[in-house]
Amino acid sequence: MDNDITLIDDTADGVVNFLSNVRPFDELPLIERVALAERLKTISAGPGEIIVELGERDERLYLLRRGAIDVHDADGALYARRHEGESFGFVSLVKNKPATYRITAFEDSLFYELPASEFYRLCEAYGIVHDYYLLAEAQRLHVALERSRPNASSIRPLIAWQSLPGVGRGH
Repeated sequence: MDNDITLIDDTADGVVNFLSNVRPFDELPLIERVALAERLKTISAGPGEIIVELGERDERLYLLRRGAIDVHDADGALYARRHEGESFGFVSLVKNKPATYRITAFEDSLFYELPASEFYRLCEAYGIVHDYYLLAEAQRLHVALERSRPNASSIRPLIAWQSLPGVGRGH
């Protein structure tokens, strides 16, 4: 592992500070960020290590603390690269389906795992979390549609403001 990884402040205060600078968690009340920091599991991965396998039933949201990960489509092509402060794994949670991408560490990486039950609880309790990940999924679909239609000039994504699986919105 890279020495930068070992220098990360992984104390509860360090994790809370990290969450305070990451969307949408920066919008949560401090007490929620403190409680969330206690529920996160810290994981590290080296370059090329598979984090999520294509077709795997993954029940976690990942928050990238340090490093970078690659997202590969079913053909093995690089779809996206995520960096510090970004999250991944939300597609499976939003769709409630097995992973449609293989996720590997691009470099030495450290990330936090948030169980699906906590993700759904946060979506239920805080509209900002729900809307953030729903919008992220809509943007992902828009990019996928653009890639599949090379001659398309501009396609407006349709956003279905429906509840996530197991989440009701009382708005």
